[in-house]
Amino acid sequence: MENMQEFLDKANKIVEVYEKQEKGNGERFNLFSILDRETDEEKTHSALIAELLNPQGSHGQGSVFLKLFVELLSEKREISAFWEKANIPTSNKTDKMQVYTERNVGKYRKYECRFDILLINQEWQIVIENKFNAKQGEEQLERYSDYLKEDHARKKLLIYLTKTGEKYKSKELVEGTDYFCITYKKDILDWLEKCKNYCGQIPLLEQSLSQYINLIKKETNQTTNNKMKNEIQELILSNGIKGASEIVKNYEQSLKYIVDDLRENIINKLKNLPDFQNIRKQDDPFFSIFLSVKGKTIGIEAFNVDKKSHEDNSLFIGELDFEKKDDPKNRVHTFWLKKPIIEKIWKEDEKIDKLNEYGKHEEKRDEIAQEIVDYIQNYIARNTIK
Repeated sequence: MENMQEFLDKANKIVEVYEKQEKGNGERFNLFSILDRETDEEKTHSALIAELLNPQGSHGQGSVFLKLFVELLSEKREISAFWEKANIPTSNKTDKMQVYTERNVGKYRKYECRFDILLINQEWQIVIENKFNAKQGEEQLERYSDYLKEDHARKKLLIYLTKTGEKYKSKELVEGTDYFCITYKKDILDWLEKCKNYCGQIPLLEQSLSQYINLIKKETNQTTNNKMKNEIQELILSNGIKGASEIVKNYEQSLKYIVDDLRENIINKLKNLPDFQNIRKQDDPFFSIFLSVKGKTIGIEAFNVDKKSHEDNSLFIGELDFEKKDDPKNRVHTFWLKKPIIEKIWKEDEKIDKLNEYGKHEEKRDEIAQEIVDYIQNYIARNTIK
């Protein structure tokens, strides 16, 4: 490997360029991320897609977005063998389409059928099963297919929507005949970009679509940050991985040192405050701080370095009850109480930035530790722990 300092200088330069690009294009600012709605399948993704598809939607653009969607499906039929048999309405058949989310149509094969998105008019029924993060349900598409087959008056289309093309496992249904697949990574992004281009003269709507597009890119690893990772990977590979493995080992040790120093700083500040008893730390499996407040146990957790956090790798705070019976199927979540609610002090990106700042700037360490202590006090006050 080339001179270590030269290698690190190159890596830092790549990071600086992409961070500047992220700040310049506003990519880091995302309302869905701020409101912690990034992965909410029903209230974020199904709701937003359905609203855009709805000719009576609040966007006020009639059936324009729906027409762009069916045009995209028609294009897939022209280029993909898996879409040759798809029944797709023409654009002039979409004006009177009604759109529903979480539409319950009764029991099939002993299970309730609830369509994520249903588009229906006198001639068509289009069902979209949205799998943003959720696992495949028991005979889910089979049940939906049974329902659609009962309707002999309308043409039918059953769509399976996933992030990046995850396959539906079935011994009964055949892709390209019984159902058809689209992805967020390609199809939804392409459609959203067309919708955004149409909205060039409607700034508020255009910006809303931009926010959602950035969210999809983030969730499907297509953001500036992922381009940066790819470039750094290329830098590592061009220098061989032996030296890089040593960097990784030293990085982990350095990060643990920073995390432990910050944690000690926080604990020392907490010890000087009234009402906090039994302040202690835990290193395995997470870098945690536990403390007692008037008989209640409060935990500040996920100072972790290996992506094992059960709160999206954030730094979070909540109340625990170590007397609860353990659940072997869900060990990580067992002792955390739902009330008071678990709150994220720093989300993942912010946590990385703060730890970076803590390590580089000794003069800011006290300020960063105090920020967490202030949050702990505020959390306890807001949740009226007595």
